[in-house]
Amino acid sequence: MVRRFRVMAVDGLPAPHVLWKCRWAALHERLTGEHGDDAEGCRRAFAAFIDQLGPERIAECPKHGPKWRLAAEIAASLVVSDRSPSPDEIERALNAAGADNDTWWAVDSFFDGEPIFLSGDRLGNGQHRACALKVSGAAVCPVAD
Repeated sequence: MVRRFRVMAVDGLPAPHVLWKCRWAALHERLTGEHGDDAEGCRRAFAAFIDQLGPERIAECPKHGPKWRLAAEIAASLVVSDRSPSPDEIERALNAAGADNDTWWAVDSFFDGEPIFLSGDRLGNGQHRACALKVSGAAVCPVAD
């Protein structure tokens, strides 16, 4: 199956609205309940969530282990208009960047299996990755069309 991707500003990604299997999912759910589950409410809830967790607790989450800023930069550089990047193209880019294993996984996650995609004004997939990308300060990332 041929997938098409586009590069999107991470700041433009919707905020996660359900962080299932997150160790702090109950906090996120409570904050979403307080702020509302529309796009703006999710944005406010996510900002409060990150603020309440703080950098130390965020760093404890295995989903935040990869170097997401680097992974997003590499992955965005691989986006072409008419096809997914080949495994060889991905491998060359990762080797050139000297990426560690976690970052290899992160780059691959943009393209293989279940890429990030939008469903209207929400994330259709990629809740945890969007969280990690936003926290990392990544500028852009691939999103499946």
